[in-house]
Amino acid sequence: PSSRPRARASACLLLSIALLVPLSACTRSIMVTRPASSCLSLIPETMKAPVPGAPLPADDTVGAWLAFANSQTGQLGQANSSKAAGLDILQRCEARDAETVKALTKRRGLFR
Repeated sequence: PSSRPRARASACLLLSIALLVPLSACTRSIMVTRPASSCLSLIPETMKAPVPGAPLPADDTVGAWLAFANSQTGQLGQANSSKAAGLDILQRCEARDAETVKALTKRRGLFR
């Protein structure tokens, strides 16, 4: 007589476990880690180096100084284009990482 309540309790416990195990399979924990390489590593070393100024003119003629000013403006344009390209690379890399995190953490299904 005493083994019957114990068997009933064991059966209830097994039934409870059998019902909870499939439900726990529907849930998952999400762990997102950043990639091993940073976005800064995508910028080439040539873009990280400073752009040198134009060499000063050898003589004091107006033409030499005009040529220097023209060359210096070209160097400024090169420096600005490298800066813009570097910022563009960083923005696209961060947007890519944000999309990846969003895709990985997107909830699907009833219990996810």
